[in-house]
Amino acid sequence: MYCVFHREFFLRDDNRDFIFFGVNEAYHKKNEKGKNVIYEYELEIYNPFLQKRGYMETSAYLHVYWNKLYKNNDMVGFSQYDMTHYYKYCKYDNLDKNTIYLLPFTLEPIVKNGIWSEFMYSNSYANFVFIIASYNKCFGKTYTIAELENIQLSLLQTNIYPVKIYEKLCIWLEILVDEIYIKIIEQQSENKIGNIGSLTERALSIFNAFEIYEGCNYNFLNIIHEHVYDANDYQYNNKLYINNYSQDVNAKYIEDITGDYNNINYCMFNAICYLDSITYSCKKIQNKEGIIGLYFKRNNISNEREEGFNIEASDPRIIIYNEIVYVVFCCLSPYENQK
Repeated sequence: MYCVFHREFFLRDDNRDFIFFGVNEAYHKKNEKGKNVIYEYELEIYNPFLQKRGYMETSAYLHVYWNKLYKNNDMVGFSQYDMTHYYKYCKYDNLDKNTIYLLPFTLEPIVKNGIWSEFMYSNSYANFVFIIASYNKCFGKTYTIAELENIQLSLLQTNIYPVKIYEKLCIWLEILVDEIYIKIIEQQSENKIGNIGSLTERALSIFNAFEIYEGCNYNFLNIIHEHVYDANDYQYNNKLYINNYSQDVNAKYIEDITGDYNNINYCMFNAICYLDSITYSCKKIQNKEGIIGLYFKRNNISNEREEGFNIEASDPRIIIYNEIVYVVFCCLSPYENQK
């Protein structure tokens, strides 16, 4: 059982045998790595864009699959850090290996009388036409909403699968995550199609329902979801300042290539560049009160300036873009309670 968390988890009697799976490198982890703690972004195979684009637990499903972390097991499961488990002290050591174990969320079916369950939010998700079409294309089926009539609904991406079914799911998921993202970009707004993580969550619900339709046995997990709002509120709120970045850009540490710089001239606090035979410089200084700021100078005019003391500007770097000289620097954050 992989227990997915963003910042921290708490060991209890019901989860001591789990593997805790830390996602999203943007958040500092309060729990240190150990034999039962994995950071997704330190795995050999890692796609940072799944978390950046808000795929939530779907990212964990695929990274466990890509890195073959499940290979020595007959069953593989996923749950969340704020769920309490009540099945045989949660060792999950006596499961039927031909059964899917689901979190029912509600006892109503995924489709009834040709209408999606209210928990599927079908109006927000374009009635899942493109999800079923993707499933059919992947597995060579011709299913419609009719095959889902009166099949059990499962949500929250909390499931335990026989390995063969889990592998089947991930074969489709790794295709679907790209198809859904393209669909959202085409629509220009997530609000027209629904939150992308919630969308893949419901795609798993549709997959589970089709497996049941095809004759797979299923049973219910005995879990209480406490749902303490934490990192999710920040990670998937596109209007929050912390998420104002391009989802299509990522930087990853590869290796330290620092060499011997004993005979090389450089300065950490005085940046210099040259454009059209003009020398531009900017360096960190202190005023009489000991507050740091920046000193600007160019050699073709006498307009030396001292700026940035009100925001404690420091560590300047100069870049030239489209024939314009820019200074990039550190400063105090304008956001409350942020250093």
